[in-house]
Amino acid sequence: MESVLCQRCLSESLAGKCHHNKSGELSLSAIAAKPKIQMPQPACTLWLTGLSASGKTSLAEALAETLSADGVLCRVLDGDVVRQQLSQDLGFSRKDRRENIRRVAELCKQLNDAGTLAIAALISPYRDDRNLARHTVGPTRYIEVYLATPLTVCEARDPKGLYRRARSGAIVSFTGISDPYEAPLSPELSFDTGVRTLDDCVRVTRNLLMARGVNLDGLERNILSDTDDRTSQGS
Repeated sequence: MESVLCQRCLSESLAGKCHHNKSGELSLSAIAAKPKIQMPQPACTLWLTGLSASGKTSLAEALAETLSADGVLCRVLDGDVVRQQLSQDLGFSRKDRRENIRRVAELCKQLNDAGTLAIAALISPYRDDRNLARHTVGPTRYIEVYLATPLTVCEARDPKGLYRRARSGAIVSFTGISDPYEAPLSPELSFDTGVRTLDDCVRVTRNLLMARGVNLDGLERNILSDTDDRTSQGS
């Protein structure tokens, strides 16, 4: 039976039979039911956080490409795509931002349970919400990667003019301008993409995965991503 993509939770399911319960939690039972070879070591979640245009999606896609070459089964959950497909009903209030993070973290956990390495690339500006994600995924499986690119660099990049619109007041609740970004206090990794190359960031991250005992010998990858912060104000 052909697997299809669930437009709500970004998961592949058999004949579209992906289940969502009343509490909003996601069930990837269809993924779990599909024949697979488990990774000898537990899969993990790379949680990429940082300002808009800090390089999250670029790093996520580069990591997925490298890990795919290693044979790792992995999936990218990009903030813009998540907003379009998983969290269409949410805005950018403090409450809605937290709910968005909860949903993504729950999906990451279930992907990890199914033997898939998850790469989440979201602004996720609040420490409490990232702590929620860490708790949901599991402290031993959650690896926080802080894209510490300065606001000045991110604003200079501004590929979609979002910072310009935020400065003019056309966009409200924009992280880094009218909404705060709470920098991680003790991330597992931290990169300033204004001074570090993408290849270097990938190499360091891959080395950390190996040091953590993550097996780099899987099967395939699935990427659900788009350009960094393409349309959204922030995740």
